Amino acid sequence: MQRTMTFREADPAQIMFFGQIFGWAHDTFELFIKEAGFKFDEYFSTKDYFIPIRHTSADFMAPLFPGRTYDIEACVKKISDSSLTMAYTFSDDKNVCAKVIMIHTFADPKKKEKTSIPDK
Repeated sequence: MQRTMTFREADPAQIMFFGQIFGWAHDTFELFIKEAGFKFDEYFSTKDYFIPIRHTSADFMAPLFPGRTYDIEACVKKISDSSLTMAYTFSDDKNVCAKVIMIHTFADPKKKEKTSIPDK
């Protein structure tokens, strides 16, 4: 996926406000889910389970600037019994600018506790 940073996503120093990177990662995740063959409602609106994010981390190696376009690569880093770890790499033409990790945990909506990832 490619994304061009907007002016409103910058902080007063005219680099990406740190929290914006998580929105970009989640937008990429939604595209990833679609490309994996899921419809939006199949993943995000099911009554059988919900999938909160239980951990995020970001490492910035170079600033991201408004008006520039960045490549975003998403990959599954790890699948366990009840969680999915996604890794995202943000790069420009020359450098890796940032890396993000997001861990999604599958949970039973009635019991409010983790559950095994469904087969599908």
